[in-house]
Amino acid sequence: MTFKIKNMIKSVVVLCVIASMSGLLLGFVNKLTYIDPLQESLNKFNTLSGTQATFELLKQDDGDILFFAKSDEQTPVYAILAKGGGGFRNGIVEMYIFIKDNSIYKISQGNNKETYFKTVEKANFYDKFYNIDLTTADNFSTEKADLVSNASFTSTAVTNAINNAKEYYKNYLETLTGGTN
Repeated sequence: MTFKIKNMIKSVVVLCVIASMSGLLLGFVNKLTYIDPLQESLNKFNTLSGTQATFELLKQDDGDILFFAKSDEQTPVYAILAKGGGGFRNGIVEMYIFIKDNSIYKISQGNNKETYFKTVEKANFYDKFYNIDLTTADNFSTEKADLVSNASFTSTAVTNAINNAKEYYKNYLETLTGGTN
């Protein structure tokens, strides 16, 4: 064999060893840093809900509802991670919605790319959704008069997410009661 061919074989072997080691190292780092989206949501439900309860997943990724869980308390808390469209440039927001005794008691933003959440929160926009019986409530309005000034796209997307969660919750209750609330 010529010197040139020996050098080429040696280079190929070295590159194969480097590629194999890089792949193994990358797999190891991925294993160490991987965060399960289901577990992350259940942890968020526990943290944001204000309860010491453990949440049990009832449904995962059903269109506009990403996660739906129920706490193990005597009066259960329902936690919903819902999507809502209508944000700026057709943006979608994710909202954590917490329901107890058929009423929303807490709303918190999830992952999103909207830039006007601080405006929405400053305007106490979420307050209009609290303490309303969801079993009898109609959809919340996305009319211009009901939105936050300078954050109309964001507040529309938030309202749509809350409406999606409300409808999902109502449908869930109907399945429990056999079609009657």
